[in-house]
Amino acid sequence: MDAHSLKVLEFEAIKAWLASHACTPLGAERVGALNPSSNREEVEAWLDECSEFREILAKGEVAPFQGITDIRDSLVRSRIEGFVLSSHELLQIANTLEASRRLRVFFRQQKASCPRLCRPFGHLKPCEELIGEIRTAVLEDGSIADEASGKLRALREEIRRLREEVYARLQSLLQDPAHQWVIAEPLITMRNERYVIPVRPNFRSSLRGLVQDQSGSGQTVFLEPAAVVELNNRLRQLRSTEEEEIRRILMRLTKAAGRRAEEIGETVEALGEIDFIHARALLAEELKCSRPKLNEDQRLILIQARHPLLVKRSAVSGQRSANRQETGDRRPETGDLPVVPIDVRLGEAFQILVITGPNTGGKTVALKTMGLLTLMALAGLHIPASADSEIPLYTGVFADIGDEQSIEQSLSTFSSHLTQIVRILGQADSRSLVLLDELGAGTDPAEGAALGIAILEELLRLGTSTVATTHLEAIKAFAYTKPHVENAFVEFDLDSLRPLYKLSIGLPGKSYALEVASYLGISPGIIEQARRHLGERGLHLRALIERLERDQREAEAKRVFWEREAAEAAVLKARHEELLQALEDEAKGRRRQALHEALTIVAQARKEVDRLLEGIRSSASLGAAQEGRRDLERLQKAMAEERALLQATEGPPGEVLRSEE
Repeated sequence: MDAHSLKVLEFEAIKAWLASHACTPLGAERVGALNPSSNREEVEAWLDECSEFREILAKGEVAPFQGITDIRDSLVRSRIEGFVLSSHELLQIANTLEASRRLRVFFRQQKASCPRLCRPFGHLKPCEELIGEIRTAVLEDGSIADEASGKLRALREEIRRLREEVYARLQSLLQDPAHQWVIAEPLITMRNERYVIPVRPNFRSSLRGLVQDQSGSGQTVFLEPAAVVELNNRLRQLRSTEEEEIRRILMRLTKAAGRRAEEIGETVEALGEIDFIHARALLAEELKCSRPKLNEDQRLILIQARHPLLVKRSAVSGQRSANRQETGDRRPETGDLPVVPIDVRLGEAFQILVITGPNTGGKTVALKTMGLLTLMALAGLHIPASADSEIPLYTGVFADIGDEQSIEQSLSTFSSHLTQIVRILGQADSRSLVLLDELGAGTDPAEGAALGIAILEELLRLGTSTVATTHLEAIKAFAYTKPHVENAFVEFDLDSLRPLYKLSIGLPGKSYALEVASYLGISPGIIEQARRHLGERGLHLRALIERLERDQREAEAKRVFWEREAAEAAVLKARHEELLQALEDEAKGRRRQALHEALTIVAQARKEVDRLLEGIRSSASLGAAQEGRRDLERLQKAMAEERALLQATEGPPGEVLRSEE
């Protein structure tokens, strides 16, 4: 990614903020090396890792990073023949390895829900044996334990015995009445690593010994009495032997660490990676971020996008305001831009977006928000925007933002902008995002507009996704008439003449310079003169923009009205369907009841037919037979009518009968 663009889009500020969330110097170092990527597999993995760690944080889990230090230099020195690590360096190695053991246990408990985090977790190798050796030999204060070796234990026991003997002899001398007149102070101290007592300068007639030191005034001499000289000599020899044994122990531990240096190095790198992911998750939680989707078809879709540094500044201002209110200061916080989310869809209906509007209205903030959130996403960071947001896998993000004039290089604002644009045009392609602030500014408006339009046409030819801000009316008109180019404006409250910082796409906006000037006190005569100087063409363009804005407001009002009407119609439709369903259910119930009654009649008719037929067969009377036939025909007719009714309501009687059974 372009280094200049990373700077002007304040990506380094995001990295500094991210580094403040690292728990270890290893994680902070990883943050320092962070750069965006266009490799989809790589970026997806980074985003997934962050999501998984956020899931862990959401459960209230706290990763145990305590005790981790950067031990890489110690590991390098441990492999040098004859080099001895200090006890504190060995302690740092043990502490770091123990932290890796705790993290290993921690991630084992999360393994099922964190497949991506298993990658760095798999490189954590605690080296239990080495931890045990160091802990046995080195105490928490860095001193060497007696248990480090049998020889060291024996030496220290002998040293303690001799020290007690020296103390006893010196104490005897201090308490001897014959020497009280030469004793300067009844205490035992050390000079030149030898036990001595303080005496007056005239000691020689009473005590024999060696002078090891004297006070600055010369009034006290530190004497090593002859009675303890040999004991002190022996103590010194034992201490020297003790130091040699300690060095030998440290050498043994250093070699043990050196043999595992490569393995420990992998663990250290994994610890840094895990802390780096943890820092990304913490930042995402602080900013209330979402994981963006990635695409390769150049669609930049940002929904409810917020500039992260404005969010941070707003939080700090809120805290300051709360602190002031606690102290009784009710003055409002001033000087900070409000955090107004923006929506942007670039690369669908249009390739180039031209943003217009008044100064301090939020044009540059919108531009930086698009660029910075794109860089963050491509660096594997979640972004302060809706989860419906999408970021293209741009291979380059180029930005020309701000006043880059340089006295040292004799560059004007216009020249510096052109220098950057020349560089951008030489590198940008169809997989690039280009952000241009104040396009065409810094020179004659007519020539600046013509040049700005030509630059946009070239970027359109290259297929580059582009967002530009401008005040020039000709560039607004170009965006209004050119296919694949769209206007947008930052909204402005005409009543209060204050910017609203909201980005609206579809129409150009005005700079409102004359309105703001009038609001600030410029006389009406000067304002009217300025309007005349705008010229007929300028006034025509302003009138066109005003008409378009008015039409858009009317269209927006109609859209809101019809959306409300559609919502009410949807409610009525749902109610109608509910009532219709209730009526159908009631009708079905009544039909079923009628059917049941009809079936009962049919069954009774069948029984009556059977009875009549039986009577006909048993009757010898012709009249009775004829009467029975007529009754039978009437029943058959009734049955046919019932059958027809059943077919009209519930289907064929056979099916109805089967369903009833």
